[in-house]
Amino acid sequence: MDHILTQVYCQPLFTFVEEKAVKKFPNSQFITRDIEIPIFGLGRYKLNFFHLVWRTIFVIVTTIIAMLLPFFIDIIGLLGALNFWLLTVYFPVEIYIKQTNITKWSIRWVLFQILTAVCLIISVAAAAGSVAGFVHDLKSYKPFSSDF
Repeated sequence: MDHILTQVYCQPLFTFVEEKAVKKFPNSQFITRDIEIPIFGLGRYKLNFFHLVWRTIFVIVTTIIAMLLPFFIDIIGLLGALNFWLLTVYFPVEIYIKQTNITKWSIRWVLFQILTAVCLIISVAAAAGSVAGFVHDLKSYKPFSSDF
């Protein structure tokens, strides 16, 4: 499942780099040429070597970075904790309050503020846990090794 989510998040980056490369080198056969490969019963598949090479290099580099940083999951956890409250709770609640014209200090407004505060506390606790894990992992850091 994680590889599917990674693909979803990486597609805009892949598209951005590939579009910039085509604009910068419009006459390059390596970047612009598609090779059609017939697939029995399914039609033709267009293979672009630039896409293949660029995406392969991206995967290799990100894998090496993840291997070098055993605390990578703690960094992701920290970013997730910070983004959870802001993007998943605070902004949507504030937008809902504005769109539905909820009166300040009404029971609904107070309940939404309590929800927002509780989620903020949970996010701060998760961020603290990620920082603690990061500090713990950093103390015993050994590149390309694992405790699994």
